[in-house]
Amino acid sequence: MIDINGLGIGFADCMIKETFDPATQEFLPAYGFFNRDEYDLIQPRNCPKILYGIKANSTLNSEMHSALYSAVYSGAISFLISERKAKEKLLGTKVG
Repeated sequence: MIDINGLGIGFADCMIKETFDPATQEFLPAYGFFNRDEYDLIQPRNCPKILYGIKANSTLNSEMHSALYSAVYSGAISFLISERKAKEKLLGTKVG
């Protein structure tokens, strides 16, 4: 899901284009939106359509924030490392 308002539209534009990763020397595929008609003309016709675009407003943003906050702090969503370990790694860097 991508919020295609404001800054998110730039991210959406990058997702619908094939990209080259110089570190791995491989091409990364373009992906398309399956729910946004305005992207049908600019995204590649044969790309996998797996993206869902929304145009959020302040009410929707607030609802999404509350739902995500609840899911993270209830344990329904977990991250690859704990907050404590992430903080230790950050503080262990030269800049941190």
